[in-house]
Amino acid sequence: MKLLVLNPFSATEPGAEDLYAKIARPDVDFKVENIKSVYPLDYVTWGYNTLKATNATVERIIKAEDEGYDGVFISCVYDPGLYESRHVVDIPVCGAMESSVLAVSMMGKKFSLLTLPPPVPQIETALIERYGLIDRMASVRYIDIIANKLYPEVTKPSIVRDKTIAAMKQCLEDGAEVILPGCTILGAVMTQYFSEQAKEVPVPIIDPMVVGFKMSEMMVDMHRLGFPTISRAGLWKKQPREEFERLREHFMQNPSAEQYYQGLSKRAKR
Repeated sequence: MKLLVLNPFSATEPGAEDLYAKIARPDVDFKVENIKSVYPLDYVTWGYNTLKATNATVERIIKAEDEGYDGVFISCVYDPGLYESRHVVDIPVCGAMESSVLAVSMMGKKFSLLTLPPPVPQIETALIERYGLIDRMASVRYIDIIANKLYPEVTKPSIVRDKTIAAMKQCLEDGAEVILPGCTILGAVMTQYFSEQAKEVPVPIIDPMVVGFKMSEMMVDMHRLGFPTISRAGLWKKQPREEFERLREHFMQNPSAEQYYQGLSKRAKR
């Protein structure tokens, strides 16, 4: 089995490759990539950023299918490009948030989302609502560290640990039976640097990277058994191939929207 783990930003979570090496089945050949060649930020967070990351993510997934990958895991809880890529490729594509929220809904009646400062909670809860599980969410709690400050070389893991455990205890007071970190970077720091200390919180804490990766393995297995990856009857019905190719040919040969509109604006000011 050949899996692509794709970070839809310009970096990779701390210790990601070591983590996947520990949890991957022996028959899984995986590769971890990010999109730094075409997207410069090491986080997503804002809506405009997500828009730009989505396009690059979908293009890389199209290429992954051509390269013979059996499946792709988008390692970011915003799931940028998840729905869009399912419209255009036939290999399984899994996202960190969708996979994790489905898993936690099986593990307990109520879960809490432990995430980062606004606007992140609103964006993530909108995703959970899209996935049909908003009524299973006990609360949203967050630590006051933004995504691009979670990397160990920027903020000491001990600081992240103390803030995270304090917030998780609040989740327990809210009635959470499972806790879901709302950022793969946060989940990675927890798993690598303070998973033992987190055990003082007496409920399951789900690492979205682990769940998303294992979900990807399972979906490839299902695909190999002859089950369709997704239904083409409704939401992910494919557009006409001619239209798809026409759009791609246009964007390969013409300036980007930024080049066209911002270029026009700059020329008009001269």
